Amino acid sequence: MGAQRPLIVPWLLEQLDAQRFPGVSWLNPERTRFRIPWKHGSRHSTIPEDFQLFEAWAIASGRFDPRTDPRTPSDWKRNFRSALNRKPEIKLITDNSTDSEDPHKVFEIQHPVGPNDYAQPVADEVHENLGACGDSSPSCQDDLLENVLKSLDLSGSEQGAENPAYYAALSPSGLDLTPLTVPMIPLEPAFCANNFADNTASCVGLPPSGLDQAPPATPLLPLQQIMESSVLETDFEVRAYYRGRLVFNDTFSNVRGLCFLPPGSQVPYPDLAAVVLPDAAILNDQMQATLTSRILHRLAPGVLLRIEGPLLCGSRLGRCHVFWSQSETPTAGMRCGGLPKEHLGPIYSLQQFVQELIGFMEGRRGSPDYTLWFCFGEDWPDPDPTRLWKKKLIMVQVIPKVFETLHELSKASGASSLNGAEPDLRISDSLQDPSLLERLRDWEGRMDVQFSS
Repeated sequence: MGAQRPLIVPWLLEQLDAQRFPGVSWLNPERTRFRIPWKHGSRHSTIPEDFQLFEAWAIASGRFDPRTDPRTPSDWKRNFRSALNRKPEIKLITDNSTDSEDPHKVFEIQHPVGPNDYAQPVADEVHENLGACGDSSPSCQDDLLENVLKSLDLSGSEQGAENPAYYAALSPSGLDLTPLTVPMIPLEPAFCANNFADNTASCVGLPPSGLDQAPPATPLLPLQQIMESSVLETDFEVRAYYRGRLVFNDTFSNVRGLCFLPPGSQVPYPDLAAVVLPDAAILNDQMQATLTSRILHRLAPGVLLRIEGPLLCGSRLGRCHVFWSQSETPTAGMRCGGLPKEHLGPIYSLQQFVQELIGFMEGRRGSPDYTLWFCFGEDWPDPDPTRLWKKKLIMVQVIPKVFETLHELSKASGASSLNGAEPDLRISDSLQDPSLLERLRDWEGRMDVQFSS
């Protein structure tokens, strides 16, 4: 079996600290900004030393064996760039690769580096190293699988996640859930804004677990009554996919949110519906089943999607990183991010949806993006645009049914369902239901007054 492959970021930081390669160096005393020589073979004369860093990473990651493999410097550089681009904490800030005198790139670390910052998503190494294994190389795939499993520290600093007492330690003793206590802040578009959910000003702390929790939500009110309130009330339809295969589909009513759990678990929050994801044993592919099982194990004690007043908020309680977006095919400008750990962060809001729906009915924009997509254990949206959602090990789609119903009503009133790119899209007033549109405008106005006061 092969040696365990390193993770790109800690490996690169080690090279920078050791000053092993000419031109690969820190640029500031805080060690947050660094440079890497970056010559283009088509523009510059090159020598083997220009590719030393990329060659070293190719060797360390198992993509190149200098004893047997031909030298392919362009492939080394491409693989290094691809591996680095997958890391949201590393940002390219200056590209001087076309400079004739000193071609290089400058990168910046977006947050301080700690010892636990690089717990790589379970499937990340698979995607980074698939190029080293062909479809007909089972021994290489066995080595890769072993290395991925070794990289998961399942008995590390977060071992308390399996302890029932751990739940109660996460949250304050009580919650004030009246709508006026939840301030409304705009949810600005931010593409791949992985730190977006770190703002907790608009989401109350995690709920206490156990039987002392407030009783489950009351049955869902008729739509007309819902539109009289500034508190979000909805059922949830949930669909789970394992590499594009639908493995779970159910609708949950009279709940205040969802708690995603691995097989055999029980929800610690009585007012949240337990969404127990299927066991990976249903999968035929051994590597897919093993990796999926490891992600499921790291979910414990759960991933929360919770209604807080007018907001939908999310949090992860276990070691599994979870990323979200508002489409299975995210585009530039669409909201997305990572769920914060052990505190709730905002994802979407009732007020935002109503504003978007009004704009849709007035012909000023396309359909609201109200369906939420969650990716467990892998980066999402994927830095590689060719890697579609169906290639992800675990994807979960959540549809707030009240949003879906209002959207369908708006289309029945004449609003076009085209999310077109033409800015001059207009909808004839004669096709609209003035009652629905006026009710929505009145609803939005009341929320504006309430949350701006």
